[in-house]
Amino acid sequence: MKPFVLVEERSVNSKIDDRDASTAVNVDKLTEEVKLELIRRFNEYGFVIFEIEDERQPDELILDVAEKLHLGGTYVTTYNREKFGTMFRANSLNTITSSKQSNHVVFDNSNAQGLHSDATFEPIGAVPATILYCVQEAEEGGDTILFDSVNAFHLLKSFNPLWAEAMLHPESLRRRSILGDGVEVVEPAFKVLENGEVISRFTLDTSADWEYGFERVPHLREAFGFMCGLIPRGSGFSTILKLKSNQGILFANDKIAHGRTAFVDNDASPRKMVRGLYNDRPSVTA
Repeated sequence: MKPFVLVEERSVNSKIDDRDASTAVNVDKLTEEVKLELIRRFNEYGFVIFEIEDERQPDELILDVAEKLHLGGTYVTTYNREKFGTMFRANSLNTITSSKQSNHVVFDNSNAQGLHSDATFEPIGAVPATILYCVQEAEEGGDTILFDSVNAFHLLKSFNPLWAEAMLHPESLRRRSILGDGVEVVEPAFKVLENGEVISRFTLDTSADWEYGFERVPHLREAFGFMCGLIPRGSGFSTILKLKSNQGILFANDKIAHGRTAFVDNDASPRKMVRGLYNDRPSVTA
């Protein structure tokens, strides 16, 4: 099925590909002004890139940023703790490399990753923030892909409310374990909170089983095609970023979907990322 591509004037737009969004904020000194700028960009674009010039340990920097922005303690999902517990350090951060020493297709591989929301088997919205920090960039590839799924949903709703309702259906998206162990979660792809805010678990990676919803939810196939039509860069709803060494990204995991391109390593200095999940959004006060 071909995705829909909207050509008429849009009633909803995204800022995710704005030039300002891709510039990095220096966090060598986390002053009040710097913290406010990080929060502003996170809220306006759905993500913020930060960088350092001082020599600091990656874990120390990530935990400092998380503490100063009141993201709460670093979180490990129940599934990852049970299945991949050895990959997480005592501070709950984990490293993403291409070492291929485990059966995790993201943490331990160099292949491309489809768009997804972190925390596969957690309830929708359980992890509103993710930090990814690039210790060493890949020799080639490894770019970060971001898709503004919530604003894409708002555009879908303005175009066809029935299609939007299909994405809100409690059986619209099944996500299944990559290990073949039978673990799965069926939940809506999007959810409207009591305050009217929309959150997302829109996913296209190997864990996503949309056919499950297509068989049960009227208009879901059409809604899915519409959303996919907004993913290619140039639509205004997605962007591709190259995180350089000593740069990190803090993004709204329940607002935008993320993925990556495949990469090739330099054997002497392989690509290395450090990741942390958080249960709170960035704020000035706890």
